[in-house]
This record gives sequence, structure tokens and C-alpha cells, in this order.
Amino acid sequence: MRTVTFADENLSSWLNRTFVLAWYDVKPSDTPQNGALQPAYSKEEIAAYPEGGGGDNIRTVFCSPDGTVRHAVQGWWPAERFREECERGLACATAKSVDAAKDLRAKGAEALVKAADALALANPAEMRRPVRESEIGRHVAALRLRANSYGRMDGAVGQEAATVLEGWSEELDGREFK
Repeated sequence: MRTVTFADENLSSWLNRTFVLAWYDVKPSDTPQNGALQPAYSKEEIAAYPEGGGGDNIRTVFCSPDGTVRHAVQGWWPAERFREECERGLACATAKSVDAAKDLRAKGAEALVKAADALALANPAEMRRPVRESEIGRHVAALRLRANSYGRMDGAVGQEAATVLEGWSEELDGREFK
């Protein structure tokens, strides 16, 4: 996320204007390499990394002003799709209630599944190819993965952010907050 998604100047500028940002490294022991913040990857390695990958390590949480989680997703996303999630997160964070945020999340997940289904239906030949060989197949898989991440993160919605982060820390062998 740091070297690709957040390197997008338009996205980073918008994020800084729109949100109070905090970084929580779920697996800090997995990232340092010779004093660097994260291992160096080639452009080819970055291009081959699947959208939505890193779900256990990359979790994005959007909270209301009182610190209640209103939206959360897992995984790595390129800047354009991450911004879509941020816009949904902003809508959920400013929704009138947790239930209203949950409704927005449900509609968002449904829209992602419909988009994946429509893309797959419109491209049957591409869907018969291995996913790694089809850009359309990868996009369909990414849309479905994004929709599924909503379900995996449902338990966080409605809880205080500190409680959610503490739970993740315990879930991942007590790794510490940075």
C-alpha cells in the first residue's frame, strides 16, 4: 500500500484533506528489511500481486467521529479502487447510525457482486481462461474478493476502533501497536 496505492499523489492529497489518518502495522515483524520500512519489490512483482491480497495484514477501518467503526475492508487495492472504498467509508462514517452504515455496506457488497457477475457474463471466453492469464478474470476475482471482505469485517462494524485494533493485536499473537 505504501509504495503503490499511497504513492498516488492525488489519492494521498485527498486522503489527507478528508480523513484523520492512522497507520497500524498488524505484522510489523514481516516488513523491516535492512532498516527499510518494507521489502523492496520489483515493478514486475508489484504488478503480479493480486488485488485484494494481504488480507490478514492489510485492514482499513473507517470510523465515525466518536470512534465507532462504520466500515472496514481487508486487502491491498490500487489507488482507484482504494479511493472507491474510502468514499464508501466516508459515507458509512457519516451515516446517521451504525444500522444505516451497515445498510450502505450491504448495498456496496451487492453492487460489487453484480458488477463481477455482469463482467463475467459479458466475457465468457475470458472466464474460461486461468485467472492469472486473464486481466478480466483477475478483475472479476478482485470485485468478488472486495465484496467478500465486507463479510469478513462485519464483526468490527459498530465496535469502538480501539477494541477492534486490540482484538486484532491479540488475534495475531499479541503483536504491538506502532
